[in-house]
Amino acid sequence: KSNFNNDFVPKSYESNETENIAKNENIEVKAKYDELDNIKYEIEKVGNSQNKVVVMGEGESIRAVNIVKDLSHVVRTVPYNMNKIDDLIKQNFADTVKLHYMIIPLPLAYYFPESIKNLWVDQRTIMESVEEKLSENISFVNIYDKLYEHKDEYIYFRTDSHWTQLGAYYAAEKFCKINKLPFYDLTHYKTKEIKNYCGSFYRYLEDYRFKENPDTLIYYDPKINYVTAQRYYSLDENTNKYKIYNDMNASVFKNKNDGDTYAYQVFLGGDDNTTIVKTNNNNNNKKLLLVKDSFGNALVPNLLMSFSELHVIDYRYMKENLLTYIKENKITDVLFESQMAMTTHASSQYLTLFYQDMITK
Repeated sequence: KSNFNNDFVPKSYESNETENIAKNENIEVKAKYDELDNIKYEIEKVGNSQNKVVVMGEGESIRAVNIVKDLSHVVRTVPYNMNKIDDLIKQNFADTVKLHYMIIPLPLAYYFPESIKNLWVDQRTIMESVEEKLSENISFVNIYDKLYEHKDEYIYFRTDSHWTQLGAYYAAEKFCKINKLPFYDLTHYKTKEIKNYCGSFYRYLEDYRFKENPDTLIYYDPKINYVTAQRYYSLDENTNKYKIYNDMNASVFKNKNDGDTYAYQVFLGGDDNTTIVKTNNNNNNKKLLLVKDSFGNALVPNLLMSFSELHVIDYRYMKENLLTYIKENKITDVLFESQMAMTTHASSQYLTLFYQDMITK
């Protein structure tokens, strides 16, 4: 069975922080194409290449941005895959499960110099084109303009490839508004900080300027009653399938120290676990399944007050069959999320989840 036992219910508000035992997440920037110290000196190189990391600005404004030049495949491939998923949902659950889709813009969209931004594809246009091709049954959560409204706030890290929980907070607000779900402002959260954070771009580029001007990882713990469990998948060599192991005393947030270059793993402890959070939201019987990449980790705390249960899986590590999981856990809403550069790959993997049979019975 995929569902946890009935003893797993919220009793009191405590942020049960435990030591991080998860493996380090993979750095999303895969290869170093050029040594670029400042965008204004390297415009021609950048314009003729793909998948680079560009460092721009100085002092407290220094920022690394990962760029891709061609995203046309997103419009060609992603709607096809998502519409196939919509068909599977309708065939198996009729109208009892609502399907949602969210694409996270790359920070290139908001922080690259306007004078050369036209060298790269307009992510806003990409999102609009995807939305036009999606089935009318899919609720597309277009957060591009919402993030643009707040681009001068701390919504993306400068030394890491991810967005911050504040950026994810605004995305969650848009999602909840579209779906008429309860949503609460940041006064309903406990604010905590991890200082001197230098993330994946620093690990990748080893640029000393990041160390001199680090990020502060600010996270928000909702002031509600909730309990968290996580499950792990271990390969059974005899059957070549996976066994499930449950940790009933897990935490949404993991302990991370100031200066930890993997501090983003404060959210869920990384990517390779399935996380289930039950809340005391008795007025809402909705259960959300979030199918995500690492950006989705920071989205999780912002959705806890909007659902009675939140199930979180990473499409790269999930071993269970998604149709079975949705049925056994009585899921009412499924939100697929991925960052822009990975949407094509992710959407094809989403489909695989509906057909796979990898669990030892």
